[in-house]
Amino acid sequence: MRFKEEKRSIVQLIRLCEKKELLPAVIFVFSKKKISELAEAFMSQRGFKLIDSRTENIIINFFDRAVHRLKPQDRKSPQLIKLRELVRYGVAMHHGGLLPIAKEIVEMLFSEGLIKVLLATETFAMGINMPTKTVIFHSIDKYDNNGLRMLHSSEYT
Repeated sequence: MRFKEEKRSIVQLIRLCEKKELLPAVIFVFSKKKISELAEAFMSQRGFKLIDSRTENIIINFFDRAVHRLKPQDRKSPQLIKLRELVRYGVAMHHGGLLPIAKEIVEMLFSEGLIKVLLATETFAMGINMPTKTVIFHSIDKYDNNGLRMLHSSEYT
């Protein structure tokens, strides 16, 4: 599927989940690169916002207080800047490449129901009990050190 079609499909799927009151949702994506691409797609979609301005203010205030403890130069990390922009839409990402404080912020916001869509690798699923109404798998293929492989349901039971 071409990325433009993929982007449109994922946005439509999330809009359907929103309409059917099936949010918050976790979209498991087995690629950090694909998570970044999808995050950009959500942010570039006109009119795409899953939260109201009151919730956005709560999220941004929490985010800013959490990173305030960091050194000023660390607060300007491109990763934190991008994540701060993303959460304004009610969307966040969680993967092994994120700074520990970024993962903690996302986990806390999601656990409070403030994040409506979480793009995550399987690292998020390990031992975390979160208020998720819907789980979406972006793909059933995962690249590992041996190449691309199909995931089996027994890996997640």
